[in-house]
Amino acid sequence: MNMPLVTALVEFTATGTRVISDLPAQMIPTKFSIEVVGYDAAGAVVAPTSWDILLLGSLTGKVYTEKSKILEHVNTAQDNGDTVYSAGSFFPARFYQVKCKALALGGAAKIVVMVLGVK
Repeated sequence: MNMPLVTALVEFTATGTRVISDLPAQMIPTKFSIEVVGYDAAGAVVAPTSWDILLLGSLTGKVYTEKSKILEHVNTAQDNGDTVYSAGSFFPARFYQVKCKALALGGAAKIVVMVLGVK
């Protein structure tokens, strides 16, 4: 059974980055999924105008580049609330970063990014 090794809920109201884990070698996940959902101030689901969210991996935790992209959730390919899966690809890394590369909230007050990683 694949138990989650990384679970994170990260909120963004503007572009930015959040480091979500520092794991010992025996706990490094290799498969991931991310979901992006926009919410208004009352907590109702509202799609933002546009977004581009990256899940990046790093071995050192010092350098994150778009070349270390594990997954991307972007409004031109996914809808609000869609989940993106890494499928058969493996992405072992010790450190993970969620990067909100672009965000236009429109009627939404924030977006929430859910990250799940399993072995």
